Amino acid sequence: MSFSLLVRNARVVDGSGSPAFQADVGVEGERIGAIGNLTTAEAQRVVDAGGRVVCPGFIDVHSHSDLPLLTRPRSEPKIRQGITTELLGADGLSYAPLSPALLAEVKSYLAGLYGNPQVDIASESVASFTRQFDGRAATNTLYVVPHQALRLMTCGWRNGPATESELRQMRDLLEQGLAEGAHGLGTGLDYFPHGTCTTDELVSLCEVVARHAGVLVAHIRYAIGAVDAVREMVEISERSGVRVLVSHMRNAEALPIIDAARGRGVDIQFDTYPYNAGCSMFLMYLPFWAHDGGPTRLMERLQDRVARERLRAERPARFNGDLTTLMISSVGEAAALGEFIGRSLADFMQARGYADPVDAVCDLLVETDLAAGFIAHGGSTEDGLRQCITHAAHLASTDAVLVGRPHPRSYGTYPRYLGRYVREAGILSLEDCIRRMTSAPAACFGLEDRGTLRAGLAADLVLLNPDTVLDAATFEEPEQFPTGIDMVVVNGRVVVDGGEHTGALPGRALVSGR
Repeated sequence: MSFSLLVRNARVVDGSGSPAFQADVGVEGERIGAIGNLTTAEAQRVVDAGGRVVCPGFIDVHSHSDLPLLTRPRSEPKIRQGITTELLGADGLSYAPLSPALLAEVKSYLAGLYGNPQVDIASESVASFTRQFDGRAATNTLYVVPHQALRLMTCGWRNGPATESELRQMRDLLEQGLAEGAHGLGTGLDYFPHGTCTTDELVSLCEVVARHAGVLVAHIRYAIGAVDAVREMVEISERSGVRVLVSHMRNAEALPIIDAARGRGVDIQFDTYPYNAGCSMFLMYLPFWAHDGGPTRLMERLQDRVARERLRAERPARFNGDLTTLMISSVGEAAALGEFIGRSLADFMQARGYADPVDAVCDLLVETDLAAGFIAHGGSTEDGLRQCITHAAHLASTDAVLVGRPHPRSYGTYPRYLGRYVREAGILSLEDCIRRMTSAPAACFGLEDRGTLRAGLAADLVLLNPDTVLDAATFEEPEQFPTGIDMVVVNGRVVVDGGEHTGALPGRALVSGR
């Protein structure tokens, strides 16, 4: 036998959850050629694992690389923590299908999440958008059709439920996107305008998704409380037959609802990242009526005296809490605000002389052209997080926002799971933790040739040291690469070698049903 790459003396964790075993792993081209005793085999390159772990590449089921991958295709924050496949379209926030006019507005509106660089985006269809990443990025990509795009293409920037005619148009657009290879529907029910939808609208759309064996990837209505929000997802699954993946859930109080539903045969899972802090755009703290009409009207309202009075009267509960735990993470191109990155909203208010956080946030959004982002500490406990992490329905994800001064989850999530929750805390076995990062998400999205180490499957591999793997990213210094991830292989090509990026861009746009 002859291979392009041969990893000898490895402790193989194959992704299935089965116990680790000693073996060699041979890669031939883009596929795994053989696993076993390969001492007589030859190879173009031989790597001695020395007892280190070889496992499948990690699959990130909640990412925000939709625009960053076009400008930074090396995807270093992801690939250097062992992620070889990442999902786009999460929270229902992405760029296809959109008309050119809507694309320009969405780029502005989502600048706090993705930035707003000068880069061409092929937005006219799911097929054209996903082709941009094929062979041009370090990681593989999956795509779910963004609910926001469906709403904008049919209802525009309008607050309120869709009409029957608009819903039919959304179903047609969704059908087309799924036929072009999308793996499901992404929605974010705390975001505008798709957060103004009804449960019936989601059921109708999910009937289309279920027909294509896709997944509803759902940022649920956390604003109404996690328990009721999860109940809505269960209802949608039971009425439509769709499989549901609840996004970034760290709410242990909702676990009994998931247990009861799964006991009735409902296919519902959830993902999370192992940190007790969230990250998003400041504009999500504004009520839906303020967004009506799109980013231009939103900017006008932010500067309007009467609208400000209404916003102050309807302030979110978060603004009545501890504002020292609400950190400014990005300010777009507003260089004058750069000194406030990494500082709290309370600091910003004191420096600028604000008495009310609503005024501070409104001005922050105006000065940054809506590009202001935050990191919010609190909202969950370590005990609740651990209950979620060890739950049978849990998958790993980063929810990485890669603009400004990022949340450390963007650089450290998977090594943190392996170092802090497997090796140090011992709440998951190495094999089970890797399963939640590999074969379990692969099964969720129907990826039959990834997520497990087996001859004939795609050669997405990670070589790691289980004794040293650990996150290095912190809230103070988040752009720190982890330790212990020694080699990462994507589609048979080495992308991380000795902990360093090789410059290879072998990622594929993974198309559903093909």
